[in-house]
Amino acid sequence: FQSSGDKAWLSNAAALHPNDPRVQFAMVAHGGKDVDKRAWLDQFKATDTENALANYLSAKEHLQAGNIEEGIKDLLAGASKPAFNDYSLHDIQSAEEMYLSTGESPIEAKIKSNIREKLPHLKELRDLSREVLKLQEAAAGRDDARTYNDLAQIGIQLGQQIGHTEGVRYILNDLVGIGIQKELLKTLQPDAQYPFLNGTPTEAIAALDVRRQVIRDAARGGGDIANAS
Repeated sequence: FQSSGDKAWLSNAAALHPNDPRVQFAMVAHGGKDVDKRAWLDQFKATDTENALANYLSAKEHLQAGNIEEGIKDLLAGASKPAFNDYSLHDIQSAEEMYLSTGESPIEAKIKSNIREKLPHLKELRDLSREVLKLQEAAAGRDDARTYNDLAQIGIQLGQQIGHTEGVRYILNDLVGIGIQKELLKTLQPDAQYPFLNGTPTEAIAALDVRRQVIRDAARGGGDIANAS
């Protein structure tokens, strides 16, 4: 499916391997409007219990549907898990093997397998960060500083995890993660000290700007679109 984009392959995989977390994630990310997304998300969470990505995608769906309590539960669950796996390494390795089997050179197979990898979940996670900002606004309206700061911490951690996914690290992952972190850091007092930050928000934003420029310079210099971590 990742190589062809033909959803018939995805539907076939779902029928044959419904308990495979990679298939469950693919159904959530690529299944489209005709798929019971909530059912697949719940299966994904139950199968890959240590993967924060499952909880974050579930949190986004809950929050957008107005299920605030369930959304916050998933946010907290995701933030408590160190693993963040979008299965891109497995997808790329499988695609590379397929291209090699058709006679492509190793370099061509590697380039094609990377270029054709789809990352729609990054938009979903970007949308989740915006839902976190809305929760922050609600907390500010209640003068609930503790919840406000806790949400900032969760949002910043979300951005950090996106940039440190298991397997393959894409430039786009890093840039999306940096963008989310900066948005949440800007909601904090710029020169205050917070227990979940090394330094002030102003210093953290400056460090992220340096990191982003390094990534962009590397990309302009012909760096790899993905690097094995």
